[in-house]
Amino acid sequence: MIIKIADIPPEGREIEFTLDEADLNERVALADQDHDSRELRVPSYLYRAPVQAALRLTLEGSTVIIAGRAGAGYTAACSRCAEEIRKAIDIPINIILKPRRSRGDERNYDEDMNFGFYSDQEVDCGGIVEEFLIIGLPYTVLCDEKCKGLCPHCGANLNTERCNCVETEEGDERLAVLRNLKVKAPEKH
Repeated sequence: MIIKIADIPPEGREIEFTLDEADLNERVALADQDHDSRELRVPSYLYRAPVQAALRLTLEGSTVIIAGRAGAGYTAACSRCAEEIRKAIDIPINIILKPRRSRGDERNYDEDMNFGFYSDQEVDCGGIVEEFLIIGLPYTVLCDEKCKGLCPHCGANLNTERCNCVETEEGDERLAVLRNLKVKAPEKH
């Protein structure tokens, strides 16, 4: 949703709008593709309709102040048991936008989520809401705080079934090589 600066009255402007979840899911997928494969993988998210936002835009000189909220439902896999779950996100949006005067303007504000720039005397409110919704997603998604996860041996979902794996006193067989590891104390000088 593009708002022209000239369309923001002195008392401010309130807007409510719905985003297309397909566009938002496409941006999430692109972010996932850009992720370095050597790093931990972020869970895959899929936004569900409706994706809604309510914003208030005010002007202070040429500065646009945006405040409001955005919310949506999404599906993701639980990080412990891998079951697909439905969650909701509701995030506050607060951002200050200055007019872009030159290409180097943004260099000093790259890390500040609450500061940005607008061009051509218009503000892309939809793009701002998408950014906040994507960054607001949790890194770890759990179906329940008490989720027991999967058995490391047989893969059984421990929330719904008991596995027949026998735990030995030695612990996890994958770590057996570490049992005979001798750690040498640092020498004192």
